[in-house]
Amino acid sequence: MTCPCQVAVEPEELPVTVIPPSPDHPPAAPRAVGYEEVTDPDFRAHAEATFHQDRPLRGGLLLRGHCPRCGHYMTYYATNVVVRGLLPPRRTRPPAPTAGSDLTVICTCEESHAGRPESYHGCGAYWLHQTGPA
Repeated sequence: MTCPCQVAVEPEELPVTVIPPSPDHPPAAPRAVGYEEVTDPDFRAHAEATFHQDRPLRGGLLLRGHCPRCGHYMTYYATNVVVRGLLPPRRTRPPAPTAGSDLTVICTCEESHAGRPESYHGCGAYWLHQTGPA
């Protein structure tokens, strides 16, 4: 039996601003790969060495760089606010993940990848990424 106090709430869509890549980190050579949910320890090493990390004014953490699998430019927004409850929304900045914590990051590129489900983004690559200092 479901408690009548539990109400399904649609997640709030957060705007993500795509920031162009920095000239000091040239793009990786894009590769034509089909969609596949796959990880590799080299993905983490590549991303931690080349991704830029920003803490936007709206809060959270923005990672930007080139996917270690497909080489396309991507951004990934993270916050440690996961669930919105029945209380009114707060007007404060969402907190960013703690420095030194591991995030699971997925490719969010907008390029086409054969076999990708219609509502998905990216090539399917995912990896752990350790956040840097604030």
